[in-house]
Amino acid sequence: MSLRALRGLVAIGRHGGFARAAEALGLTQATISLRVKQLEEDLRVPLFDRSARSPQLTEAGLTVLRRAETILTLYDNLATELSGDGPLTGTLDIGTIQTLQSGFLPQVLATYRTDHPAVIPRVFSGMSNELSQKVEQGELDMALLTAPPRPPSDRLRFVELFREPFYVLAPLSDAGKGDVDLLSSRPLIRMDKIAWAGRLIDQSLKDRDLFPQETMLLNTLTGTRDMVASGLGVAIVPLNAQRKAETESQCWLTPFGDPPLTRGLGMLERVDHPRRRLTATLLELMQKRLAEESPPPAPP
Repeated sequence: MSLRALRGLVAIGRHGGFARAAEALGLTQATISLRVKQLEEDLRVPLFDRSARSPQLTEAGLTVLRRAETILTLYDNLATELSGDGPLTGTLDIGTIQTLQSGFLPQVLATYRTDHPAVIPRVFSGMSNELSQKVEQGELDMALLTAPPRPPSDRLRFVELFREPFYVLAPLSDAGKGDVDLLSSRPLIRMDKIAWAGRLIDQSLKDRDLFPQETMLLNTLTGTRDMVASGLGVAIVPLNAQRKAETESQCWLTPFGDPPLTRGLGMLERVDHPRRRLTATLLELMQKRLAEESPPPAPP
């Protein structure tokens, strides 16, 4: 029984088929099929029911898949555990939402690379729901995203790093107007409902009995800001201090809600993933950077 065969089986389970698993591993479908066949011969049991149009895992296949995930996790953790307090090495796959790709994250990663030159961080962009699935499936070591709308499963750990307030963006000609007035008088350029931040906005609108007319569906702050600045509607978006300052020259901003609605942003990882030393070190660096940037509390 080879580790390559086990990785092939786990990839099929994660990606839902032989072709997608082969693509994810950079192999041909024939190679994946051959490895599964070899695994079945070694274990002397069929792992897939091939009578269906798309092969489905048998009971035995599901059992072997779960065991394979455990075996591979133990194996992948071995090098990290043996390294003890030695230098950090390896590749660190990080998922991040679009709003965290400028400012904070590049600065932290630059410091991380300087402190740990043998680690290669690889960054992948996506929406929070997509990134969380990839973390749970082991495709990413960690993700920086919006706090999950529900508590994560026992396999996952979320650490909140900071919170961002939501603002209503409006054309500069609407300066001085509050959020209710703006949402009642102009159409809403909204965030995708699939996005976790979009769900927060939806629930808050319902809780406040606000039902604005929707006009557009956009996923980027730049595009949304330009549409609003052109007078095509208003938008509700989360903004950190840097993006707030960049937006104020083009749009009128007013807090969404009183107190303003906020979202948590943080790190999501599997509790059993093989690069915990790497993610723990990066998490510590992010927390240190945020603590340095936060202003001290005002004296009583």
